[in-house]
Amino acid sequence: MRAELEKSPMLGRQARSAVGGMKLCTTRLEATAGRPALTVTYVYDARHRNPG
Repeated sequence: MRAELEKSPMLGRQARSAVGGMKLCTTRLEATAGRPALTVTYVYDARHRNPG
């Protein structure tokens, strides 16, 4: 999932507004025979920062 979010940071839907340029998003992995469903909530920070 991390690789998918790095390619498409706004994957899923916006859950609600967060502080500043950040957005709170959520996405869901559907259940399969071998694993249960998983809902992931994450913060997307649109501001680009230089590595420390």
